[in-house]
Amino acid sequence: MAPISLSQVFFRKLSVPFLLIALLLVLLTAALDAYLRNQKLAEDLAQRVVQLNDVMASYLERSEFEARFIAQQIVAGTPRTGTELETIFENHDVLLFGGLDFFVVQMSDGRELIDPRARLYTDDDLALQLESARYGYWVRVSSSQGVDMLVYKQPLPNQSSVSAQPRGILFGFIVLSQNLTLASELLDAAAVDRIRLLDQADEVLMETTGSAFDPAESSIEVLRPLIVGNLDEAMQIEFALHRPVAEAFTEFAWWRFITIFVTLLILFGITIKVVQRYVFTEVNKLLTQVGGHENAYQEFKPLLSQLHQYQLRMRSQEQLFELLMNSLQVAVVFCDEGARITRVNKQAEAVLRPLTPGAKIFDVTPIDCHRFYRKAMHGESGVSVELQMPGVERVVRWYFISFVNEYAFRNVVMLGYDVTEANRLQWQLEQMYPAKSLVRPYPNVDVLMSEFHSVAYDPSYTVTRNSVAWFSTLAELIDELARVPESEPRHRPLGQLLTEAYHKVDRLLPLGEPSTQFDYQFSLEDACTKVSWQKDHLNLIALAIMASLASNLSGRGVEISLVAGRLQVLVVGVDAHRPLLLWLLEALCRVLTGSYAIGNDGHIELGVTLEKDGQETLAALDGKQVVFISNDYKYTDTCVRSLSQLGVMVHTYTSFTQFAKSHLNLGQHYHGLLIGTDSNLAFLDVVKQLEALDPALQGKAICLGGDSELDGYLHIKHYPSAYVLGSQLAGLSEEHWLNLEHLQDATLGQWFIIGGGDVLQAIWQAELGRFEVSSRIGISAHDLEALLNTGVARKVLVLSDEVYDLLGELIHNTKDNVTWVLVSERQPVTGMRVINNVTFPLSRETFTLFLEKT
Repeated sequence: MAPISLSQVFFRKLSVPFLLIALLLVLLTAALDAYLRNQKLAEDLAQRVVQLNDVMASYLERSEFEARFIAQQIVAGTPRTGTELETIFENHDVLLFGGLDFFVVQMSDGRELIDPRARLYTDDDLALQLESARYGYWVRVSSSQGVDMLVYKQPLPNQSSVSAQPRGILFGFIVLSQNLTLASELLDAAAVDRIRLLDQADEVLMETTGSAFDPAESSIEVLRPLIVGNLDEAMQIEFALHRPVAEAFTEFAWWRFITIFVTLLILFGITIKVVQRYVFTEVNKLLTQVGGHENAYQEFKPLLSQLHQYQLRMRSQEQLFELLMNSLQVAVVFCDEGARITRVNKQAEAVLRPLTPGAKIFDVTPIDCHRFYRKAMHGESGVSVELQMPGVERVVRWYFISFVNEYAFRNVVMLGYDVTEANRLQWQLEQMYPAKSLVRPYPNVDVLMSEFHSVAYDPSYTVTRNSVAWFSTLAELIDELARVPESEPRHRPLGQLLTEAYHKVDRLLPLGEPSTQFDYQFSLEDACTKVSWQKDHLNLIALAIMASLASNLSGRGVEISLVAGRLQVLVVGVDAHRPLLLWLLEALCRVLTGSYAIGNDGHIELGVTLEKDGQETLAALDGKQVVFISNDYKYTDTCVRSLSQLGVMVHTYTSFTQFAKSHLNLGQHYHGLLIGTDSNLAFLDVVKQLEALDPALQGKAICLGGDSELDGYLHIKHYPSAYVLGSQLAGLSEEHWLNLEHLQDATLGQWFIIGGGDVLQAIWQAELGRFEVSSRIGISAHDLEALLNTGVARKVLVLSDEVYDLLGELIHNTKDNVTWVLVSERQPVTGMRVINNVTFPLSRETFTLFLEKT
């Protein structure tokens, strides 16, 4: 564990409240600044609203004055009729002030004077808009083009008499949506970035923005009612004011923030210095005052007294530990993470020579010890080695135990037992009783009792013949484990080792029942590798198979591989661990100096070293054809997979009947006939049917499975691995080859059915079978051409016109030994018999009429 600094802990603990205080003061300052800033902003916005109302009212007053002025100029001087507008526009620089966008005059004599500028904004005749106008008010109207306008109604005065009827009416228009003058005055007066004029329904009547306005940037938006007295309809005005982020705080607020942080930082530093001077400096003096703490601070005296007691106790424990180490008859050596010897007892000093201060364990031990020491440093347990120590005539068995010290570094303690006398006595006993060996493991009573208890308390366990065979097998393996193995190893392929292990388990614990099926996987390359192995290796594989059989899971199996000269055995799908079985596995791994581990998901991993001794080469089987009749053989999939690994072309059939109907009369050559079975009787029944067709086929079948050895036949009772099948098939001579050319159907010959789909072909095959006619389905056009060129009499039943057209050239080029029958509605052609209106099931008359005469 890493050391902890009290001053650093105090620094971290004290920094938290200081930071919280600083944050609180900053938040209070920011809140006060925001309040003052918002108050000032509210006053500024209210002033801008007043300015906008004043500008709008001023613009409307100017426009009203312009309307009155134009009205006076129309009637002044009594212009010639029809020349009123010309008179006004001739003096436009004096008469037009820029408030009205256009005007319309209705004279009392019925004439209507329309400002030409009106056509710039609308094409309407403006009659509807003129009807909405009111005297003394600005009324909002809209054109059919969606242009919003304000219209003002002004009478034309009568110069003759004040009480006389007006000479006409002038209508002044202000276009809101395109009024640049009004928009510019509003923007400049309020110093804002965007202006919107809206009605009560929030419909935009006018909108204008400044050149520097960006909608994506943050801004302040204000919506207020437009207070102008002579507006007929209530309106709203909205303006947006850009507000930079830098203005979120005032300049004085930033200075306040900096002042707060600097002040608190100085106060924090002073506090740390004071506490360091008057607290931690005194704490550091504690160890120097142990045993004499009269001048210590009162708060430290209990702690100093307790430290003194701990020192006395540690010194006493150290003396006891030293006495214990020197009283042991075992050499004890402690080494640190750098392999330096840190402590030894007297027995270790006697066997480790020369032993100098600061020496490493590699300097005082043989080189054979170094590898085991490194294993312990990597965390391996149960590491031990027996060594002849240099400089002394003693044999010491060293045990290496790793542990983690107080600084989290891995150290090693070595325990050495002097086994010189024990080895001498053991050698004498082995000379007297060579059948047994003291170094071979043997289960104790506890292991046997654990096995019996696991069986006794298993509610699903029942005593059967297999359970008796199970314990008999374990007993034989225990007896073989206790005996000294043969001194000379066998130099044979790994596949033979795996095959013999399977055969051994099958001999002791019959594997013929479906409940004993398991997956036994190893590659063909590994199986052909020659290795040096003994009976212990054979028993280890056999125990791995038994560990798989002890499971009730469907995915159980044994996976074996040879990696870098090491045999890796993985037992998967293990749902229960039998105590005696696990003890045997662990004991054999220990004898073979191998590894043994049980995974969290229930699998068992075993590993032992095997010395390679060359490579066996199997005869090439690529392209050879083999017939495989499965007959519910439990390892059918494994057999097909193994044959595919060998490059063999395998023809698989579920029964001899299927083989006889589909393939027997095709004139094929096969390099072997494999018949899978669970009993010898079923195999002999198939052989009897085969030999009934041709006595020359006697003894050519190879039996897979079965319950006992068969005389006169090749028998593969082992697991059908690629190595086992390859070894058997590679050694087959021509006497086991099958030549079926001469076999012909005794009744109606061989029929080939093609076209029409799989279902229709199966129906025709069944119908022909009712009349004892053998037929074959599922034939491609390429294979059909090869089969028809053998010269044997054939009959081809074509079930579709499309296939017939595809085979047109083949039909015309075939010899007389081939008869073609087409099921179709087309008319017969030369050399072709056509069947029409076929119904199922076929009657004897239909069969005789259309098929038998073909």
